[in-house]
Amino acid sequence: MGRKNTTKEFRTFVKGIITEASPLTFPENASIDEENFVLNRTGSRQRRLGMDYENLYTGVSTTFNSASMESLAISTYRWDNVDNDPSLSFAVIQIGYKIFFADAFESAISSNLKNGGSSVDLASSGTRQFQMTAINGVLIVTTGETDPFYLSYDALTDTITKTDISIKVRDLWGVDDGLEVDEQPATLSDNHNYNLYNQGWLDANINLVKYPSNADIQYLGKDSNETFAAATLAKQFFGTTSAPRGKYIIDAFARGTSRGDESGVATVPVDTENGFISSACSYSGRMFYSGIISDVTSGDSRSPDYTGFIFFTKTMDNLEDLERCYQDADPTSEHVTDLIDTDGGYVTIPEASIIYKIIPYSGNILVFADNGVWRIFSTEKGFTATDQEIEQITNIGSVNASSIVIAEDVVYYWSVGGIYAIQPEEVSGSLIVNNISQHTVQSLFTGIKSVGRKNSIGTYDPINKKVSWLYNTEDSYLGTTFKNKYNRELILDTLMGAFYKNKIEDLELTSPYVASYMTVHDFLTLEDVQNVVVGGDQVQEDGIDVTVTQSMPATTNNTVTKYLTLIPTSTYSFTFSYYKDSDFLDWESADAAGVSFLSYLNTGYEIYGDTTSKKQVPYIFFHFERTEDGYDTSGTGVDYTNPSSCMVQAQWGWSNSTNSGRWGNPFQAYRLKRHYIPSGSTDTFDYGFDVVTTKNKLRGKGKAVSLYIYSEDEKDLRLLGWAASAAGTTVP
Repeated sequence: MGRKNTTKEFRTFVKGIITEASPLTFPENASIDEENFVLNRTGSRQRRLGMDYENLYTGVSTTFNSASMESLAISTYRWDNVDNDPSLSFAVIQIGYKIFFADAFESAISSNLKNGGSSVDLASSGTRQFQMTAINGVLIVTTGETDPFYLSYDALTDTITKTDISIKVRDLWGVDDGLEVDEQPATLSDNHNYNLYNQGWLDANINLVKYPSNADIQYLGKDSNETFAAATLAKQFFGTTSAPRGKYIIDAFARGTSRGDESGVATVPVDTENGFISSACSYSGRMFYSGIISDVTSGDSRSPDYTGFIFFTKTMDNLEDLERCYQDADPTSEHVTDLIDTDGGYVTIPEASIIYKIIPYSGNILVFADNGVWRIFSTEKGFTATDQEIEQITNIGSVNASSIVIAEDVVYYWSVGGIYAIQPEEVSGSLIVNNISQHTVQSLFTGIKSVGRKNSIGTYDPINKKVSWLYNTEDSYLGTTFKNKYNRELILDTLMGAFYKNKIEDLELTSPYVASYMTVHDFLTLEDVQNVVVGGDQVQEDGIDVTVTQSMPATTNNTVTKYLTLIPTSTYSFTFSYYKDSDFLDWESADAAGVSFLSYLNTGYEIYGDTTSKKQVPYIFFHFERTEDGYDTSGTGVDYTNPSSCMVQAQWGWSNSTNSGRWGNPFQAYRLKRHYIPSGSTDTFDYGFDVVTTKNKLRGKGKAVSLYIYSEDEKDLRLLGWAASAAGTTVP
């Protein structure tokens, strides 16, 4: 019988959860499963804090009861540089068809509403999540149910004003007049009359000849005196090439009404687009609009299908340009018809099914649809109306708009089959797409119900370099009611490429719940006092220097991810919450008791180099960060403040339940070396050690061992690592 001893250190536990590994080849520094532990880049683990309302919170009434609330969509956006003022940043909250605003620079966001505390209410059902983006100090909002609009803020009156955006285009389609391109009709229908007008024809010239065809170009009928003559026109051969169209600038959605208004022709097809823009973004000094599910009423064969359209404005000079998606020059003009770089227009991706979102990224506009991702780009720097190319970069589409997260130089999104990342290839700069969950958490991801993935929502913390997604795993969750109610969170540390997850508990009775993210700067607002100087001289009044005071954000170079929280009562209210409760209770402020949550991790299978021998670990050493930082003598003895605990259970031989008989008894691994007795009321609790190390017996044996490490209620746990000495035999 051979015997060997091996000692191994475990102190760089940084790979997070790995579900895609063999029990015989499980990677080091990873966990089989874990929950409610923060993955630190030092290799240590610590319990997350409890989820609770922000300090000095206010519950803001939504005016919706439960019956109304269950069908409503929820979204958030941080509107920076409001009114082009860097000292203004608003948290924008969509609750159904209402939009609320709060000061994102205040520590208690919910207690600092803007717009006089009132919401902007829309004429929509509010069942779809809004998408928002900012440009030139205003907020662009797309709802998928109404025309897009922009919101502007007046700081003097603390009011938000809504202005609709009616997308305008040149009528490059015309209407179906039933004629061949080169057919000159004997009678003039309203439809053909409109087409001739839209091709630049004047009434007087139309009536001078047999009615022109859709190929005839009016100004080519001029004689040497620059006078239109039918005989001159008859000498031209136009063939079957359509004449230029687009004299009229029309509403892109109410096309029929707009055509009648512009031309004066009595009857043209109604031709109304009932779909609405659901996504917008700003790039290269323009706005881009898309995400239309096309639905045309009373159109004809020329009516466009906007499903794959991406409209873009001209290069913006003012807010009126937000609706100008057309070239300035009249295409039917005799003199100037050129399309120029700064013009507006549209591009189409006919292959795209449902476009969820468009975003600017690395010199491209990325178009996320349910059946793939495309990029729109110009070969020159920036974007121009005269130079666009379209390329599909993957046929793996997104499940929704809200799971798409821009994290500096990488874009992450959830698809049906995994979590994907888009980033430039190092050498060529071309965009590459990788499934980053395939070798890490694929089983965890596919274990989420499809409806949970469909309604997920993500965010990025740029300081801590972490991407997070909220989703729901409850059996009762169907995504049809309270679809933005979340109980789980998956976090990706982008620097380490490691995943870990949280579970947010519910109170027994009606519980608050998180519904969206709001990543805000951890700012203190300071009053910046400056002297008023004119012509180099200090201005005074009654001998006193005149000053002005301006509120300015003073950054602490950190960010706080807050969570929009819905509070169910007879009338729902909202506030913001975050991981802050040092008693390790979720929602303690909601009922003064809160609910405990379990922090646990299952370490990877350790085989100590071979799978043939049984091992014993007589002793295992654990190392912890000490958390006790004071004491309380109000009871019968001395109780330490901020105590820690760590329970450990050995699981031998790849066993996965207690039925195996191979699970050891749990034991307490965190123990202070000595009982600290304070010297008096002024004692500073100088314990003498920051690291707590304990030696523990580990009962049992097997060819592999995994440790189940877990917390106790209302106690901290900060695990630095452990070391184990294994003795093995070759007896099977």
